[in-house]
Amino acid sequence: MKKLTLSILALILTAGVSFGQLREVDNGGTPEEGYIPESRMEQHEAFLDGEYRMPAKPRSMWVVGLEGGYSQISGDVKPEFGWDAGINFRKALGYATSLRFGVNYIQNNGLDEDGEPSVLWNQKYNRMGSAQTGSPGDTYIHGYENKAWFPYGELVLNVNNINFHREQTNWNFNVGLGAGAFMWQTDTEFNDLNGQDVVVDLDGEQTTRNSGEIGEYRVIPAGTASAAVSYRAGDRVSIYLQPRYIKTWEDWLDGERFTDTNETGAGEDLVGDVTSDKDGNFSANIGLEIALGDKEKRVQPLWW
Repeated sequence: MKKLTLSILALILTAGVSFGQLREVDNGGTPEEGYIPESRMEQHEAFLDGEYRMPAKPRSMWVVGLEGGYSQISGDVKPEFGWDAGINFRKALGYATSLRFGVNYIQNNGLDEDGEPSVLWNQKYNRMGSAQTGSPGDTYIHGYENKAWFPYGELVLNVNNINFHREQTNWNFNVGLGAGAFMWQTDTEFNDLNGQDVVVDLDGEQTTRNSGEIGEYRVIPAGTASAAVSYRAGDRVSIYLQPRYIKTWEDWLDGERFTDTNETGAGEDLVGDVTSDKDGNFSANIGLEIALGDKEKRVQPLWW
């Protein structure tokens, strides 16, 4: 069954690429010689002579994208409004696939409005060497600010070119899967019910384990998945909406990794258990893509 599924997927992708090549010919005729790189000129000439069924793939434009929008950490502390901004570069490998490389700056915030008993947080954060004050039975509110850079690369599948009934459309759908480095720091503070600071600046250097370090930022590996819908506003310009999820294997992005307990008193058992789920980052961005390149030497991005 697994082999059958893979075979069907390969057939669909092959058909999508072939259809994209035929569409290039039907929509604008045979690509002009100026669009064809020297490495594919033999195929181009064979196609013109009727000795090869498919035209050579032409040079295509690079695309630069600018984006920004909402962001939040999916973790152990209730998230507040965060934001995300980034730049990316995309280049077609063929009519169905492309590569995207980018970097995003992310800032997230969170606040546990329910509060925690002082004994609980004293035990948790003494483990990391943080200052602590307060008496058993007092309640404190946990907040954090997370800042991160996320350079990444991903393979993008253009869903439109797996479509046999439309010559061209102004709408494009794609999905992406890739990996990157999540470079982060988290400042955590505890306030009492009067808003006074109790623990300040419990940052990523104290709470992160098994990771590299660049300046004030800790570096951990991460996977990423995205989906996007784009609207073609002109020959070189498109607008897109893209949700993205970043999966990490780190549980300290929000400054918390233990379950809460409402018990008071002394004892190590009051710390709570380590949560089973690691923290991740979700964003939803609006972006602008601009195609770059000499239109006399390069065709528009092949996914269109």
